[in-house]
Amino acid sequence: MLIRKNSFVVLSLTAIIVTSACGGRGTPDVAATLAPMYTAAAQTLQALASQAGMTATPSPLPPPTPTGIPPTQTLAVVIPPSVPNTPVPVTRCDWAFFVVDVSVPDGSPIAPSTAFTKTWRLRNNGTCTWTSAYQLVFYNGNAMGGPASQPLTSTVAPGQMVDISVSLTSPILAGPYRGYWMLQNPSGARFGFGAQANTAFWVDIKVVGNPTTTTITADTPDPSVVGQAVVVTYTVTSTGGTPTGNVTVSDGTINCTGTVAAGTCTLTPTTAGAKTLTATYAGDANYAGSSDTESHTVSQGPTTTTITADAPDPSTPGQSVAVSVTVSGTGISPTGTVIITGADTNCTITLSGGIGSCNAVFTTAGAKTLTATYSGDGNYMSSSDTESHTVNTAYPF
Repeated sequence: MLIRKNSFVVLSLTAIIVTSACGGRGTPDVAATLAPMYTAAAQTLQALASQAGMTATPSPLPPPTPTGIPPTQTLAVVIPPSVPNTPVPVTRCDWAFFVVDVSVPDGSPIAPSTAFTKTWRLRNNGTCTWTSAYQLVFYNGNAMGGPASQPLTSTVAPGQMVDISVSLTSPILAGPYRGYWMLQNPSGARFGFGAQANTAFWVDIKVVGNPTTTTITADTPDPSVVGQAVVVTYTVTSTGGTPTGNVTVSDGTINCTGTVAAGTCTLTPTTAGAKTLTATYAGDANYAGSSDTESHTVSQGPTTTTITADAPDPSTPGQSVAVSVTVSGTGISPTGTVIITGADTNCTITLSGGIGSCNAVFTTAGAKTLTATYSGDGNYMSSSDTESHTVNTAYPF
């Protein structure tokens, strides 16, 4: 009975396997589908035999014959988009980057034979530190009187900026000029800025006009006093011809202007002290400007003090009398104080614009004399004035 049940189970499993192999949709992989089923069937038979006390050695079933070969499929090959190449950063030991012209921008007009300082601001774009062993060197063009080389005065680490200056002198003849400069490492290799670190930086100027010489030949009178006219005589000369235009003379506070042809102008100092007269020729289309200086002394000027009013006049004892004064000079208004004396009660005036007033009081009757005394200031000498005044006897009412 047990054997009959086992046979039934085997037949059932076989039917299931065949049904599974033949059913379904599409074209399956027969070997892949049936292999697990064969294994399961064999394991089931072995288990049943063990339960019946029988020893059975299952024989593996032969693999089924494939029912068909699936058609060859064409695979679509997907090519990923190309990735742009990222340029590798250029690294150089010695490499400069030009930042700005700190002084003397390109095309700056400069008079002939004039000393000036050119300053560039550079950044160390390389990987090596610039030290005092590095140099600024003239490359080509017009050297403008500059040195062939000069050492850097500071240490510049990579990424840092530095101002590099060189002292130059403009050429004597008018026209445009340019000089090229580079840096040089301790090994003597020159470098600059740009993609290849081989571009020189430069100084570019325009020399304007032929040189001239301005000379102050006289300043009369010297010394002068505040407010006194000083006649200044000058000349402007050049080896290339006769300059034209104007000359301005200044003492630092005031000035006068005359033509080159006139050769003179009149200056009137308004303050006392040691002065420096400066005559400046502005230049013209063909000639460069120039200047000259001359020492001059301005002494304190004279003043005139005047009592302009004493009111009321006559007055009575104990009555206030307003005393007004003016102090005039030859230049700006005098400053300082004026003291009024001659009354029984005197007073002091502080000048404002050279004028002022104060109140004096007489306590006795009679003919009086008021005196105004100006003490002077830094620009003016002292002076005084007097004025008669009458004080009547007071009558009781």
